[in-house]
Amino acid sequence: MRTARRRLVLALPLMLVACRQRPLTPPDQATAYYGEWRGPDVLLRLTPGRPSEQIGPNMWIGHPAQALYKKTGAWPSYTECEFNGLDGNDIAMCEDSDSARQILKVDVPPHLDGSVWKMTVKGTVLERR
Repeated sequence: MRTARRRLVLALPLMLVACRQRPLTPPDQATAYYGEWRGPDVLLRLTPGRPSEQIGPNMWIGHPAQALYKKTGAWPSYTECEFNGLDGNDIAMCEDSDSARQILKVDVPPHLDGSVWKMTVKGTVLERR
């Protein structure tokens, strides 16, 4: 019993490190992703935040980066919330105290294809407008 408890105590920190989410790339370093992206039945809009501004004595208002993902067609979905940054190449959004982080899987990150910026998200090729 004592040996099992000791093993658990020694293994617990390793398990916590293995389960830790990797840190996000902050939204202000995701400039290649900003803009309005459109594809068949999909709209993705990522807008940068603005610096906080003072609106009164000891009162500040923040302007976080925003994300909008809208899909029409057979399985429509709509999400509009705060853009949290990048998880590798994937877009992390909506993480706050009430909801879990949502990840939009980016299959191909933003790149210039001829004269058009393209990105593939969740299997759909999007073009920046």
